[in-house]
Amino acid sequence: MSSKEIFQIIRWEGYDEYREAVENVDINQLDEKGDNLLHVAASRKKQEIGSDLIERGIDLNRQGKEGKTPLHYALEMGDNEMATLLISEGADVTVTDDYGNQPLWSAVMNEEIDNDIIRLLVQRGADPIHQNETGKSPLDIARRREEEVLIELFTE
Repeated sequence: MSSKEIFQIIRWEGYDEYREAVENVDINQLDEKGDNLLHVAASRKKQEIGSDLIERGIDLNRQGKEGKTPLHYALEMGDNEMATLLISEGADVTVTDDYGNQPLWSAVMNEEIDNDIIRLLVQRGADPIHQNETGKSPLDIARRREEEVLIELFTE
């Protein structure tokens, strides 16, 4: 199986096809953008595949395209389940992408992300006043949107 095939299987096929294909591949291989298989699973909301990749020892904190980690992708996709899995398995919540955004920024920008996930990110060390390259922080966004629950969480 070519390295591109496993990426395509994760993108377009189900768990059974993935399980058959993953047995003979290097799970830490990268695609042309520098993303690993977990990036693809996170960007496609494939929690079962993501869980299996984590069990197999894939790099949770690999920074791929634009410096994003699988956690950035899960939060951008509004995938609360995948985000919870990644955080609980030890994903770095303080890593910044190429624009200076920590995963917390992605969470606050996506209204599909539960406040419980945002709370968990903060509990694990995410910084609500960390400014990205434009000088904006998650707290700034919460204030602009008048998100009182988040403002309170970020200023405790």
